[in-house]
Amino acid sequence: MKSKRSLLLPVIGGLLILGLSWAGCKTSRAGYEGPEYEVTKDYGEVEIRRYEEMVGVATSMAPQKSGGRNSGFGRLFRYITGANERGEKIAMTSPVFIESDAEASENAMLFLMPKKTIEAGVPAPSNEAVNIKPMDGGIFAVLRFKRHKSRDAQRAALKKLRETMETEKLTAVGDPIFAYYDPPWTPELLRRNEVLLRVKSAEPRSPKP
Repeated sequence: MKSKRSLLLPVIGGLLILGLSWAGCKTSRAGYEGPEYEVTKDYGEVEIRRYEEMVGVATSMAPQKSGGRNSGFGRLFRYITGANERGEKIAMTSPVFIESDAEASENAMLFLMPKKTIEAGVPAPSNEAVNIKPMDGGIFAVLRFKRHKSRDAQRAALKKLRETMETEKLTAVGDPIFAYYDPPWTPELLRRNEVLLRVKSAEPRSPKP
């Protein structure tokens, strides 16, 4: 019969690995520049955020045209590692944004540009499949979720966000944007993924009499 000590060792080891993974995720996220925003309201799992204007580089993710998610990431990664008019290396930012349609099918992937690069002028991409894309700031409803990147996970998160917005009488404008903060090897429980919908009005409407 195993001693209590021997039974506890795997548990302690698992907790230690989980703790180190959590610390690693927090450290890696802290090392990347990200978008500036202010939380203006909180509905439990859903935050209302005011984002500043952003500038990114984007590429299509339509599978029949470009090879989908992996090919899209590759094109954008090559851009920030020198495939641009100045041969310039550009710092990676977080999160990676994925623009989707109303059913959570992915349309385009976008890397945000660091402030330093924007101030110096964003260099033109060498690949015609990559384009510089400004992103308007404004008010967004945002829901965090932890599952791996899949269309089912995206649809479930989007459904939950829309339900909360409906309950709180918030009107969405445009299609959803998904934000992924972590590399693929990050444990599912430690992931930070988000879905964003632009809000027509951040204040709940007055109930009907």
